[in-house]
Amino acid sequence: MEKIGVISDLHLGGLNSPKTSDTIISVLSEIDYSNCSKLVIVGDFLDRWALDIDTVPKSYEELQNKDTVCKEVISKLDDLSKKGIKIFFFNGNHDFDLMSKDLPDFITYLEPKESHKITPGVHFEHGNSVDLFNAIGESDDEKIKFPLGYFKTRLNHSFNRLPMQRDLQVNRVKQNVISSLEKMNSNEYLTLEEFDKHLDEFGILFLDALYEDVKCGFRYDNIDSIEIKMPEGHNPKYYNFSSDIYHNYRGFVKRFYYDHFLPNIEDSHKDLDNDNKLFYIEEFIHAIDPVRTGGFKWYAERLIKSHRIPNTSTFIFGHTHMCQLNNLCINGCNYVCSNSGCLCDNTIGPNTTILYYENGRTTLHNVDVHSKVVNCSNNGFKEQPVLAR
Repeated sequence: MEKIGVISDLHLGGLNSPKTSDTIISVLSEIDYSNCSKLVIVGDFLDRWALDIDTVPKSYEELQNKDTVCKEVISKLDDLSKKGIKIFFFNGNHDFDLMSKDLPDFITYLEPKESHKITPGVHFEHGNSVDLFNAIGESDDEKIKFPLGYFKTRLNHSFNRLPMQRDLQVNRVKQNVISSLEKMNSNEYLTLEEFDKHLDEFGILFLDALYEDVKCGFRYDNIDSIEIKMPEGHNPKYYNFSSDIYHNYRGFVKRFYYDHFLPNIEDSHKDLDNDNKLFYIEEFIHAIDPVRTGGFKWYAERLIKSHRIPNTSTFIFGHTHMCQLNNLCINGCNYVCSNSGCLCDNTIGPNTTILYYENGRTTLHNVDVHSKVVNCSNNGFKEQPVLAR
């Protein structure tokens, strides 16, 4: 009977990476002692986002070979692999372009649709694909390939503003947009044309709010000269905030809605029409800010109800940095939605969190610096959210 350990959001190499490897090594040792046969890293293993705008992001090879914490963690993972523990990796948004060729040979790269290769009945996914600010684009236009959250993170780290909690204008607009969506949800006569118009308006509101936050953060009115250096080999080599971001991303809300949100959650046998129930407005509200609206329980419910991932009873996410364990009962069947939390320096919750999956049972462990374990589980199928304090 196999036991699977799950971690996520280490953010090695970024400015919110742990300053030493001690905590992560302790967590990996706990996984070793727990007799796991497999370890799954559910995204944001390495980080080329959490940097200031004047830093050229290092290549993944350089991170793994020169960053001290990263080297020590990878060495420990290698030790686990040599002991017979199979290690798997799924992309997050901060390492969205980290591919199999960039990983050590002992780490297997998988996409969410390949979750069954680890164990049947469990779906692993970082979760950023249904996050308005962090879904990765697949456009051939390099200028809109990166999500707006990438530039927002780089800018915030440049003027020492916490990436989410202190974006005053953007957060204000989030609340206004959510209020507008709630009103739309009660309008049974809402048309597709009207809804599209609102999506366009939301994009402009968010970009104007970001403009004001950036202007306030850098403390000067003329922000046309602000440039963000991109990774080596990327064309262009830098993005100008005013000409490349403020103007090119004004339609990002509509692009997200149609290119990411709907394809991930809508019923495959239904077409969007004037029935506002098919706009999935309640779910879209969660996608505006998954952290403030309670994580990905809503997304797991949609995946279940849409039958997009059949024969699956457990859903494991990362991304929000909130450890979470919810039991869902849908159409008389029991499901589990969980989140493995994070192992990076963050302001949301505990940094030393491990999720275990064994024989259909999911448990969540908070490990302190002495490797003592506090255990929470989904035993008994009672509603038991385990959220970061």
